[in-house]
Order: sequence, then structure tokens, then C-alpha cells
Amino acid sequence: MAMKQPDMSSLTPEEIAQLRKAQKRRFILALVLGTIMAILGYFAGQKLAGGDTNGAGAVHTDAAITAVMGERTPTAADFERTE
Repeated sequence: MAMKQPDMSSLTPEEIAQLRKAQKRRFILALVLGTIMAILGYFAGQKLAGGDTNGAGAVHTDAAITAVMGERTPTAADFERTE
């Protein structure tokens, strides 16, 4: 059994004002929380893409660094003695 919603004609002006105040408060809260989520989503995307803006969240491996630097990875032959 569904509860019947009151229509606007059966509400008093005080009740209407109270509902509008709650509506405004909830809208502002949703706007603030939505903005926070958008900012966190942006930084999470940057971290996943590897393009962290401050460099603190990027993970670097030796292979990736040598690929960027243009150097080759040392092998065992590089450490053998030649006389």
C-alpha cells in the first residue's frame, strides 16, 4: 500500500517554505559533493594514465627509465673482464 503524496494545494505556506529550504540545502550539498567527486576523479584518471601532475604518483621501473633515456639495459657481457 503506497503512501499518498500531499499535493501543493493541501500544504500550508510554512510547510512549502520548509520544503523549499530543504530542497535548496540538498541542492547545494549535491553541488559541493559533485565538485569534490569530479576533482578526485580527475586526479585518479591522471594517476591511472601515468601523467601525474606533480610526479609523486607515477611508478617508474628501470626498463621504462632506460627506454626514455635511450640507454640499453646492461647484460652479463658488459661485466666480463677483457684482457
